[in-house]
Amino acid sequence: MDDDKPIQFPDKQMTVQAEPEPMPGDQRLAAAHERLKLEAGHERGIGSPYHALHPAHKAHLAAIEHLIAVEAEHADAERALAAVHAKLEHAMARVDVTEKASEAEG
Repeated sequence: MDDDKPIQFPDKQMTVQAEPEPMPGDQRLAAAHERLKLEAGHERGIGSPYHALHPAHKAHLAAIEHLIAVEAEHADAERALAAVHAKLEHAMARVDVTEKASEAEG
């Protein structure tokens, strides 16, 4: 849904809330860094702010970093799928052309 849309009922009116779009991993990572007061590209060594984080925060950051990697894989797969789809359409068109030529020859 794009906007909140009222639904009319005979005796009352309700509003349906639109589901927010999921936030991409890079935006989630930036928000987590801001919330945890970490700089982007933070160091992880002993004595760093990252080292002092609670294990739950470290796990959350690791999960976001994994999400970013999977999003990149997904984007690559979508591009590959689009390329294969174009090849498929070309192959189908070629079959149609050769079929017509074959039928014309009788």
